[in-house]
Amino acid sequence: CLFALSFMLSGGFNTWRSGKNNLLVERFDVSGEERGLLEAVREIPGLAVVGMTAVLAMFSEVSIVALCLVLFSVGSWMFAEATSMNQIYVAMVVGSIGLHVMIPMRQSLLLAATPEGQKGRILGLAQSVAAASAIAGGALAATMNRWFGLSGVFHSAAAFSALGLVFVLPLWKLQGDRKRVV
Repeated sequence: CLFALSFMLSGGFNTWRSGKNNLLVERFDVSGEERGLLEAVREIPGLAVVGMTAVLAMFSEVSIVALCLVLFSVGSWMFAEATSMNQIYVAMVVGSIGLHVMIPMRQSLLLAATPEGQKGRILGLAQSVAAASAIAGGALAATMNRWFGLSGVFHSAAAFSALGLVFVLPLWKLQGDRKRVV
């Protein structure tokens, strides 16, 4: 389940990333300066993860991962439907919160579920799965763009990531109500 979850998150992100610049230029004619500002805003949740850690420690990893998948999926969907730069900014922040919190949570889940002595190997395998999903995400983006245009790229990124929730459900059963400090 953890490898499938890793595949879905990375695939969704890489699908989103593959079409982001094209949508910004084609739909909104974004300049280099605007692009830089947009990236700066997108990175704010990444910087805020440190401050959010204390709040996140009150919840189980599985609950946080599920929320992150929802946030990234919603942000991707909003990106596809955006008709103004203000909507793009909101979509970028919503999706970025999900992504930036999910990255360390994915590793935390893997480490918590892996027996001692196998942690390095399992983390390496998970990175390989994420790399394979990056290729799948790029292929999905190219296919969706050809068939449905740029909005289809972001709708598929949202769906790809949301499918990760299917792989979170069995983890709740395994983890129960246990709370961990991350």
